[in-house]
Amino acid sequence: MSEGSDDGSQSSARRKAKSSKAPRMNLKTRMQSCPRGHLPNSWNLGDCGNWRIRSETYFRDRRKLPCCSTMFELLHCDWVAVGDEGPVSCASKHPDFYPASARKDGEQRFLLVVNFILGDFQAVMTMALNSDAKWLKDETSPQCRVWNHFLHGDDDSRRERFKLILAVEDGPWLVKKAFIKKPMLICKLLGCDFHQTSQYLEVAFQRATGATVGVVLKSMKRAVLSCALLLEAKEPEELPEHLLTTAVANYLDPSKFACPMSRSAA
Repeated sequence: MSEGSDDGSQSSARRKAKSSKAPRMNLKTRMQSCPRGHLPNSWNLGDCGNWRIRSETYFRDRRKLPCCSTMFELLHCDWVAVGDEGPVSCASKHPDFYPASARKDGEQRFLLVVNFILGDFQAVMTMALNSDAKWLKDETSPQCRVWNHFLHGDDDSRRERFKLILAVEDGPWLVKKAFIKKPMLICKLLGCDFHQTSQYLEVAFQRATGATVGVVLKSMKRAVLSCALLLEAKEPEELPEHLLTTAVANYLDPSKFACPMSRSAA
């Protein structure tokens, strides 16, 4: 999807959020409320070795092995409440989300942004592509092949590659049962839009609702949730797979989530 689209033009494709009673907080305050770390109500980089993905021989023997490294550097995870105006459909353009703030502070790297809307809350993950990464300099590397196909492909081909794996590392049995470490082509399940410029690519998902989402949101305060993002290898030359990133949410308290500042106030 082209960069020219405005947040308002996406509203018809999004289910309108309920009126939120959450206060507004700017990004800096939200980062203090939910920092990177290991304490309750925090986020952190996950362990890529916890995820088994397609090995170099997968198309011959269906073998999966733990991942050894991620392709992107995870910069920030931001959880917010959806305000009266509805969810932010392109977080990369909003001045009170991490991508725009990082640019203002001098971040020059290409950013990959993943924007989830879960019930009345929104989670935005921001990753950076290191231009000196060995895999990026080698056009024949599996990572470079699959990334270039995704970056330069059309939206339909992107939806056939972008995968999400979810797991509950600690938490109620019912929540653990809801998530098995199985890769999902999440763009096909939820539907999404792609916002792209020379500086970023954002995968913006449509709002997820339903019983499973409700169970997870109600149990977050008692659970450690983890996720992994990756691009599906379609050809032997794209193997082994590598994670884009992996993240952990530690006992998040949704009652502490705040709405982002409005565009005019940010």
